[in-house]
Amino acid sequence: MTGRDKNVRENALKELSTEVKTATTSMTSIPKPLKFIGPHYEDIIEFYDKLDEGKFRLLVADFLSVMSMTMAKESSK
Repeated sequence: MTGRDKNVRENALKELSTEVKTATTSMTSIPKPLKFIGPHYEDIIEFYDKLDEGKFRLLVADFLSVMSMTMAKESSK
């Protein structure tokens, strides 16, 4: 997601978003995509904060909104 090629970044983020969204349809346990990407949650927030306004930043924001439902610290909910 942090590579230099915009098309590759957007496609990777879309694929990752699809995986997370489909995995969260049944929340009986933490979905595998979230287990994998969870340790990078804070890094993704920092990455988002550095992005310029635009379509890719909105895609990252959408992805973070899904992640935040399960990854946010208890004090921030």
